[in-house]
Amino acid sequence: MLLAAVAMGALAFLSDFVDGVSGSLLLAVASSGASWGGLALFAGYSFMRRTSSAAAATALLVAAVLTYYGLILVASRRWNWGVLEDGSSAGGPGLLSAARAILYWVLAAACTGPFLGLLGNVTRHGALPQRCVATGVAFGLLTAQGWHILLFRAGWRSVDDFGVQQLTQAVAIVLLPTLVMTFLATREGLSRLWPRTVAASVASCVCCVGLWHTADVVSGWLSG
Repeated sequence: MLLAAVAMGALAFLSDFVDGVSGSLLLAVASSGASWGGLALFAGYSFMRRTSSAAAATALLVAAVLTYYGLILVASRRWNWGVLEDGSSAGGPGLLSAARAILYWVLAAACTGPFLGLLGNVTRHGALPQRCVATGVAFGLLTAQGWHILLFRAGWRSVDDFGVQQLTQAVAIVLLPTLVMTFLATREGLSRLWPRTVAASVASCVCCVGLWHTADVVSGWLSG
């Protein structure tokens, strides 16, 4: 599973260099809340013990974050691009910005990893009512970024290439987890309590979209 985390971080790094609709799809698959959260949920889903699920999910997220930013620091050296208004190198401020971003996302991974791991564990090993609620919460977590783009980023409404890319990314982030969670719900026999699953999904979407909006504001401050 550690190799999966490294691969996710590497793919997320590569997606920064792919343009157009293909780049948007790659971002949705390898560099979105749906993909990274799905990785952590899968780790939790794969272990029987809850402590193992929490630890595995956290380790995978931290490894993916460190892989992504490690490649930025060493391979692309994106933090060192450009110059400041006075003609000096932007390397110092860029490195500081990268350090703040690494700290922020490592802390985010350390805080969210245990929860995602436990959630993945409950979707498979909990009692039926618990599995219904956990599946609904997981759906909200995985699709929230796509809903956030559709609600708060107006760029997808334009008819230019940027709008098409934004819309493609948002639809992919919502659609892929929907298909996966529907398959899991059917496989785990959750259809008997589908109103509970739907209610948990709606509540989770509302809360998680709010969290994504907050993270978007904080990320803008960190990169500013």
